[in-house]
Amino acid sequence: MRHLARLLSESARVSDFVARFAGDEFVVLAYDRAQASILITILEDTLSANLLRLEDGNEL
Repeated sequence: MRHLARLLSESARVSDFVARFAGDEFVVLAYDRAQASILITILEDTLSANLLRLEDGNEL
């Protein structure tokens, strides 16, 4: 969960807000609605490239 939170936080812009909502759910609030689609693409790319790799290097 910490790894995922870090990936989301590092991918979001300074003006965006990332929070763990509940359990394994996260929320990203984008400040600039016009740029939200770009943020979604960045987050999807980041997660697809890193989601299955754990902090210690092991993969699920």
